[in-house]
Amino acid sequence: QMILQFAGYRDIRKYQRIKAQIEACEYASQDELFVLQDESDKYLDMHISAMIQLFVLACGIPTLIRIAEGCNNYFLIPLMVMIAFWLCHLMISPIRKKIKAKRVSERAGVASEEKATSKLFYPQYTYGISYVYA
Repeated sequence: QMILQFAGYRDIRKYQRIKAQIEACEYASQDELFVLQDESDKYLDMHISAMIQLFVLACGIPTLIRIAEGCNNYFLIPLMVMIAFWLCHLMISPIRKKIKAKRVSERAGVASEEKATSKLFYPQYTYGISYVYA
């Protein structure tokens, strides 16, 4: 429990530091912004994962051990622990997908804005005589 608490706290502090850096516009290019966003997503994901694991394992394992004891079958305990880890994975997966989908949709908006901006401000020259806004 203490390891997961420490890992979750460390990850959320790193996430907050990177988020502050992004909000203060402390990056040189769009590519550097994307790298910072990827890092912040990674640390947020790691924090959420640690907190879900902390909750499920701290509350779930004692419960599952009691279930195994209630069945008078102590050989079920390793299976119950594996079920607890599976539940962690099951709970974390949709959150990871949401984080990735949000970032992809944000970047798709940026890419379409950049494409529209490049068409307006950087005309394509044809035959060296005139230009067109493609």
